[in-house]
Amino acid sequence: MRPANTALAGAVAYEFRMQVRRPAVWIAIGGLALLLMARALRGSPASFRSLTPLRLESNIAIISSYFLPIIFGILLADRLPRERRLGTTELLASMPVGEGVRLWGKYLGAVGATLLPVTLAYLLTAGFLALRLQDGGPLLAFLPVFFLVVLPGLLFVGAFSIGCPAVIPTPLYAILFTGYWFWGNVVSPSRVPTISCTPLTPIGRYAAVAFFDARGEGCGLTQQNLGFGGGIASIALLLAVGGLLLLLVQGLSRRQARHR
Repeated sequence: MRPANTALAGAVAYEFRMQVRRPAVWIAIGGLALLLMARALRGSPASFRSLTPLRLESNIAIISSYFLPIIFGILLADRLPRERRLGTTELLASMPVGEGVRLWGKYLGAVGATLLPVTLAYLLTAGFLALRLQDGGPLLAFLPVFFLVVLPGLLFVGAFSIGCPAVIPTPLYAILFTGYWFWGNVVSPSRVPTISCTPLTPIGRYAAVAFFDARGEGCGLTQQNLGFGGGIASIALLLAVGGLLLLLVQGLSRRQARHR
C-alpha cells in the first residue's frame, strides 16, 4: 500500500473511532430515527400489503428524511470544534499528512461512524415490518432502498457538514443548515420559491419515485415522467456537488496552511 493510501486509511480509522464512541451519535440519531420510523409505521398490515416492499420502505425513508438528516448534519458539524476542545488540532496539523488526507479521512471516517445508527434503525424497521407482515420482502428491500434513496442524501449532507465548519463558525452553520433543510426539502414550491421538488433535494424523493414508484405528492412526480434516468441524475448530482465542495475546502485549507 502506498504511503498516501496508508495515511488516508489511518485518518479514516482515527475519525471513525472518535465519532463512533460518542454517546450523542447513538442517542440522538438512533433515538430520533426509531421515533420517526415508528411514526411512519403507523397503519394496518392490510394497508402495508397493498404496496410492494420496495415502495413501502421508500415511503418510510422519505418521511424519516424530513428530520433525520438535520441531526445527522449537526453531529458531523461538531467534529472540528471537538478537536479544538480536546486540543488535538495542533497535534494532527504537526503530522506529515496533507490537508487533503485529513479532510477526506475526516469525511469518510466520521460519516461512516454516524451512518451506523441510521443503518441499524432502518434495518430494525425492515425486520419489524417483515415480522408484522410475515413476509421477508421488507428485509430484501432494505439494501436497495437504503443505498439508492437514503445514502446519497446523507453523503451530501455529510460533505457540507464536514466542509463548511472549516470556513464558517459551527453555530452559524447549524442555523443555516437547518433553515436550508426545511426551505429546500419540506416547503412546497407552490408556497415560496424553493429548490424543493428538484433533483438537488437530498431527501431522496427523486430516487424513491423513479426506482420504486414511491409517493411524489406535492411535486407532481411520477415514475412515468421521471424514468430511471431522473433517479440516476439526482443521485449523481448530489454526489458531485458534495465532492466538489470538499475539493474546494481542500484547496482553501492548503492555501491557509501555506500562509501559516
